[in-house]
Amino acid sequence: MIIFVAGVYGVGKTTICELLARELDYTTASASALIRQRRGQTTWNKTKKTHEIVQNQQHLIESLNELKALNRSVILDGHFALLDGEGKVVKIEKTVFFDLNIDAIVLIEGDAKDIASRLSARDTSQWNYSTIVTLMAAERENALEFHEGSGVPLKIFDSSAKQDILDYLAAFENGKNNDPRIKEN
Repeated sequence: MIIFVAGVYGVGKTTICELLARELDYTTASASALIRQRRGQTTWNKTKKTHEIVQNQQHLIESLNELKALNRSVILDGHFALLDGEGKVVKIEKTVFFDLNIDAIVLIEGDAKDIASRLSARDTSQWNYSTIVTLMAAERENALEFHEGSGVPLKIFDSSAKQDILDYLAAFENGKNNDPRIKEN
């Protein structure tokens, strides 16, 4: 099983993924770490401007396929939208998510001002509030479009709802939450 935990940079995906992996006995993986490992380098900088997005996604698909062959279940921390090399928000092609063969999507959202502040402190670079808002909208829009086109279950949570996310995925894993309609807390 592959659970895709998506959201903008700095929303708290890594913390949530670590909790979920520990509690559900899954392997956790970061899309950026898998890409970096496969490529032997990064194609993004501290401001998250990313070059070679299409090639990176192919590396991600290949790496995740290898990881799936070794593990029963994976929680993947990643994005539905990124900043390209010029700083423009771009949606990742939906074919990537089909090729990842994900079983469920958890979209994490939060307060854009808090996220911008967290990113500015963490990455020692100034983040623009409107960039975070635009990224969040693109994440949501692309997640919804993929959900509607694929039928893969999608649930949207606030980043503070860690226990609700855990409860949802535990029930989903046990077959109690496989209703493909969108659910929001």
